[in-house]
Amino acid sequence: MRGFAILLALVLMLPAVARADVPVAVSRLAVAAETPAVLARSYDDRFEALPDAHWRPVQGPRQQWFRIDLPADLPPRDLVLALDRVPLDLVEVHLPAPGGGWTMLRDGAAAADATRHASVCCYAFPLPRELPDRSLYLRIEDAVPSRLGFRVATWDEFAARDQIDTTIAMLAVIVLLSMVM
Repeated sequence: MRGFAILLALVLMLPAVARADVPVAVSRLAVAAETPAVLARSYDDRFEALPDAHWRPVQGPRQQWFRIDLPADLPPRDLVLALDRVPLDLVEVHLPAPGGGWTMLRDGAAAADATRHASVCCYAFPLPRELPDRSLYLRIEDAVPSRLGFRVATWDEFAARDQIDTTIAMLAVIVLLSMVM
């Protein structure tokens, strides 16, 4: 039974291996800042580039700001921004709006007005096809900061990977339950 579960998990992972995310540059603001100042781009020169699309916390404030810069040649398909860490107290995604200003999507355990774009294994936020600017901002609050992964993918790629993550989680629960029984 265990051998079959492992084989099934490996077979389900094959489609995700062939898929690639949209390359993004992620930067982190190392100082505390208020939302209006960040969105007015007053701190843009103080964001520090992360070596990859992951953040590994050391110590710092409960609130973190990140900027994600999308490439100019985005695929002409619907995209999704995914964060691979759950649960978080609060996630705000600030998207540039046509004609100026910002559109905010919220999620997280402490967000009463959350837009609930979460999947089983991560937070997922839809990105509009037309972004007037290729930079978007994330404000994350969490009592216990831990590693975060950021990725942008088409919905098809995201759904395939999410299905695999969900299947693996379900298989892990089944194996644990079978050990108890």
